Amino acid sequence: MENNLTLPPALPVENWYYFTAGNQQGPVDAATLTGWVEGGILDRSTLVWKAGMADWAALSATSLGARFTTPPPVTGTAVNNTAVWVWAFSALLTMEQIWQGLGVRNPSLHMIWSSWWMPSGLLFWWDASLLKASGNRPRKWEGWQLWGLFIVPVYLFVRAAKLRQNCAYAVVWVVCAVISLFY
Repeated sequence: MENNLTLPPALPVENWYYFTAGNQQGPVDAATLTGWVEGGILDRSTLVWKAGMADWAALSATSLGARFTTPPPVTGTAVNNTAVWVWAFSALLTMEQIWQGLGVRNPSLHMIWSSWWMPSGLLFWWDASLLKASGNRPRKWEGWQLWGLFIVPVYLFVRAAKLRQNCAYAVVWVVCAVISLFY
């Protein structure tokens, strides 16, 4: 007896394209895209497109949006900005002033340089923990977040953009840093 069963044609695989870092990427399948979002490589606001769509749309606004099992990260005014505001105004104090306030008359360049990293590093760590508490995984931002230790205003401006916030704290840091140069 011969088996004449025929299988139905395979469902077409949806080819999705995504836009990140100023470049169109793809095609990839839906499972890959949602896995990248869950893994922190992309976020729900990443623009995507597939055949049949009139225009690019945020991934969360497409049929893929229902696949997410975790809540989206908090953005905007809901994110705790205490650490970055302290960081912004800390630029008023130069490390030389701090050392002289502690009674060290002529602090060495090494003392000034190393003492700048400690408060900056602590404020960076504090901000990262506040971001993590709001659902914003610092791991997802590691490409630019580490610049916070080296180029504070870049970190603050990019942070504001990623969280869809006003960049006032970044501007305040720059103004305070300029003012501190004259004291």
